[in-house]
Amino acid sequence: NIGLGAIVKAINSAASDLVEVSFHNNDLDKDAAAALQSIVNGHAKLKHLHLGYNQLKDAGATQLARCLHAAQTLTTLDLTANQIGPQGGQELARALLGGRCPLQRLNLRHNTFDDDTLLKFSEVISRNTVLTQLSLGYMHPSPRTANTVLLALKGNKSLLLLDIYGWALDLTLSSEVIEDIMFHNTTVRAITTDACQPIFHAIDKHNLERQEKGLHDIYIGPDDRHSAIAAEGGVLTQVSRTSSVAPNQSPRRITSEANSVTTHLSTTSVVQRVNKREELHRAQSALSGIEGNDTTSRSGPPASHSALTRHQHPSNAPMPVAAPRNISYGAASNQSVDELNSHLLLVLSQLEMKMSTADSFHRQSITNLELRVKALEDQMVRCNQREHAQDTRISELASVVQLLQASQEGSAKRIAELEHALKAAASNTASANTVNAKATAMLQQT
Repeated sequence: NIGLGAIVKAINSAASDLVEVSFHNNDLDKDAAAALQSIVNGHAKLKHLHLGYNQLKDAGATQLARCLHAAQTLTTLDLTANQIGPQGGQELARALLGGRCPLQRLNLRHNTFDDDTLLKFSEVISRNTVLTQLSLGYMHPSPRTANTVLLALKGNKSLLLLDIYGWALDLTLSSEVIEDIMFHNTTVRAITTDACQPIFHAIDKHNLERQEKGLHDIYIGPDDRHSAIAAEGGVLTQVSRTSSVAPNQSPRRITSEANSVTTHLSTTSVVQRVNKREELHRAQSALSGIEGNDTTSRSGPPASHSALTRHQHPSNAPMPVAAPRNISYGAASNQSVDELNSHLLLVLSQLEMKMSTADSFHRQSITNLELRVKALEDQMVRCNQREHAQDTRISELASVVQLLQASQEGSAKRIAELEHALKAAASNTASANTVNAKATAMLQQT
């Protein structure tokens, strides 16, 4: 933050003509937001500010959001991977709904917004008329929330690119919404998503229908580079659009980078290699865009991209497209290949750590589930044992009742016998008394 203060002071000086500044991956935290505010509010020429891969979090994002209404020329703000949660996301959404925010491009990839925050951004998509690019990729909303965000795009008149990469879509609902977007929206040019592979044939069919109406194609797929081409007014061929179900590969440009990380990738699983290779392809697309980076305002497509096709460029010439998101537009041209390789290895290492953490979490979850199942099985065994014991006790009680009933019957019979014996004894006593009386009488007579 001390170094940031010195740089901010130089940027805000009258002699500074900077229009683009990148502070990517510099460990800036929430305390840096006050200095960054002075750039946003006080610099009359700054257009692009890149703050990706720092630690601004909710507090820093909130401070920046509350000063956006006073920004004079700022059109691009990159807040990729800043650990921004729902609070900071809500503040940014409110700034975009305020009516005075000049931002045209906002990158919020790899933050942690919840469903309520993303629903707030669906309201931004419905009402904001300035944004041309909005990146919300690598978040995890529910399919219903994702469908609501897409539904808001149907009537939008300013967005050229919407990034929802990594979102889970319920295609039984979203396919109809996407069809409506392609039928009604005449502005959007690209939707970055990895969830539409099952319906890409239908997407190409709708694009052919748009061509018949004189409308531009809408790229709907996972490739950042294709999205950038489409958003800048470039034309993707039919083959490019239908085959773009995996990140674009350019063997000539990625051979040296792929060799430099072969050893690193060799110890990982096949699934991890595939995921990392996709990140590798995205990052290396920056090499092909270094010569074509545009540091001017991008409210409309540049003339050099107005009729861009892959067949119009020689095979050994770089494709003149804007640098992919997550890599600063003008600052990328000042980076060497070695710096890009270092950044790439850092990204791959972070991915490996995240996947290792996820694997550990999943293994622990499975262990916990197994323990829970075992506990439930033991509980069921104990319940069965108690039920068996209850049945045995009931049988014993039934036997006792039968014995009591039998004993009662025997007692009644014994009582009857005793009563009969008593009557017999009483009769014998009466007879004895009669004999005694007779004997007494005879004795007296004698």
